[in-house]
Amino acid sequence: MSGRPEPLADAAFARAGALRDAADRDELAARKGEFEAAVTAFIVDAAARLAITDQPAIR
Repeated sequence: MSGRPEPLADAAFARAGALRDAADRDELAARKGEFEAAVTAFIVDAAARLAITDQPAIR
């Protein structure tokens, strides 16, 4: 949406796609953990960006 590369979003989507390729439950659990970590990193970064852009203008 920003027109910029979004590596954290790309990482989250890549991890989501990898879930379906898990060979067994153990691999699925490991990939689920990676997906959750990637989504968390994306959300934390997005929240920080919103906090920065949500500041009132200094006059």
